[in-house]
Amino acid sequence: MTGLLLAGGLLVLLLLAARARDIERSATVANAWSETLTPNNRELLDRLTLTIGEHRVGVDACRRALGARDAARFRRAVTIVEDFAPGLRSGLEAMRTVGRAASTLVPLPAVRPLAWRAWQLRTLTGLVVVLHAALVAATERMRLRVWLLGRALAFCLRRLRCSSRRVAQDDREWGPVARTIDDLAMVGNEAALTYHHVVHALDSIARLAPA
Repeated sequence: MTGLLLAGGLLVLLLLAARARDIERSATVANAWSETLTPNNRELLDRLTLTIGEHRVGVDACRRALGARDAARFRRAVTIVEDFAPGLRSGLEAMRTVGRAASTLVPLPAVRPLAWRAWQLRTLTGLVVVLHAALVAATERMRLRVWLLGRALAFCLRRLRCSSRRVAQDDREWGPVARTIDDLAMVGNEAALTYHHVVHALDSIARLAPA
């Protein structure tokens, strides 16, 4: 009995310590974004916005290769997407962290399941919609949304990488490629919308002065 009480007390202490570290880390991130996202120093925001634009360039290159049914061109387009993906992924991770740091966020709707083309992403998005409805805090809903976009981005990159190796051997592979490109484009569109709402939230709590 004494051992259980000691174990329970130790667990509570560990949780309190983890919570304190999380609060401190969140405050540090919030201060960093507060200093960065100002009218005089918007380098980070500009870089995130540029990443979205680069992502769309990669998607457009894939669409052109798809239209021409050019396997070699498609492989080069996949390389372009992979080059830009790390920037988008790091931007999503930054938004996920800021979602915890910001005390006020504009509630974001869940990504619609039927908007995705791949059935795996439809299934995952349906699960996220259920979880989204169960959450109360807008910050946690936003973090869940960003998590889904991160998983969708990784899924699309894997699909494109595999397709670039098989598409020259089987013309039927172009169908899944088209669906993957549509999903990849949605990742960029939803990420851009999330960026906008994060900045709006920072503005609403006076951490970002109006431009």
